[in-house]
Amino acid sequence: MIKTLVLAFSLLVSLAVLGSDPVKGTPLDTRCNFSGKVLDKTNLEALTGAIIEIKELGTSTYASFDGSFTFQNTPVGRYTVVVKYVGYIDQTFTDVAISGSAISEKFRLTSY
Repeated sequence: MIKTLVLAFSLLVSLAVLGSDPVKGTPLDTRCNFSGKVLDKTNLEALTGAIIEIKELGTSTYASFDGSFTFQNTPVGRYTVVVKYVGYIDQTFTDVAISGSAISEKFRLTSY
C-alpha cells in the first residue's frame, strides 16, 4: 500500500517537473484558453444561456449574460464546435483552430 502511494506521488511529481497535466496527460504548453461570444446573427444581441460544445473533447459550457463563454486549459488542436440556443438553428462549426495563447471566436446564430 505504501509502495503504491509513493509510486503515485513520484509519478505526479515527475509529470509536474516535465510540465504535464497529470489528469489529462497533455503537456501544459500545448493548452490554452478558448473563449468567445454567442450572438444573434441579425441584431448581434447576446444569446444568454446558449450551449457551446467541443465535440471531440466531450465538453460543453453555457454562455453568460453577455453571450460570453470560456473553456479553460483546452488542448491545442482543431475541433468541431456545436452551438445551440432555443429558437435558433443549431450551428456546427468545423475545423475551429485552438492554438497558441488565448483564442477568441464569435459564433452567430440564425433564428427560426
